[in-house]
Amino acid sequence: MKFSVCLPAVFGNMPPAQALALSRDAGLGSYELWSWWDWDLDEILRAQQETGLLPAAILTPLVPLTDPACRGEYIDGLKRTASVCRYLGCRSIISQVGGGSITPSPA
Repeated sequence: MKFSVCLPAVFGNMPPAQALALSRDAGLGSYELWSWWDWDLDEILRAQQETGLLPAAILTPLVPLTDPACRGEYIDGLKRTASVCRYLGCRSIISQVGGGSITPSPA
């Protein structure tokens, strides 16, 4: 079993290099990245290369898929998240599709 830490939930706005180094030093083998749109992905990639940690999972934007009118927005967020996963070497996506909406700014 691999334990991971959710960077924003545990480290807030701490720079990725520092957050990943603390995670590695605590014995964690990976991290989760929710709200990836709030982070500098190039900075995270550099921190991964420095620490050897890879993401266990990355969260899609929270779009209420239960509302048929939002399905296009959900698919767009899923595609953007898949692109981020490829960039950071992540093989798992977390997708919450219930009510509420937390989404990134349009690209």
